[in-house]
Amino acid sequence: MSWLSVGRPMQMNKITIMIYDATEPIFKLFRKIPLRIGMIDLTPLVAMIAIDFIANILISVILSI
Repeated sequence: MSWLSVGRPMQMNKITIMIYDATEPIFKLFRKIPLRIGMIDLTPLVAMIAIDFIANILISVILSI
C-alpha cells in the first residue's frame, strides 16, 4: 500500500483506509504462508488466484443447479 500513500508515509487518506480494510482479511490468511521471493511479496498474486479459483467453482456449482 506504500504506492498509494501521498505525503508522509504514515498518513492515510479515506481511499487508502477503504482499500486496506477491504483487502486485509484475505491477505492476512495468505501472509501466514511464506510467499516472498527476495523483496517481492507474492501474497496479493496468490490471493487473487485463490479468489478467482473459488469464484469459478462457485459459478459452476450455481450454474449446474
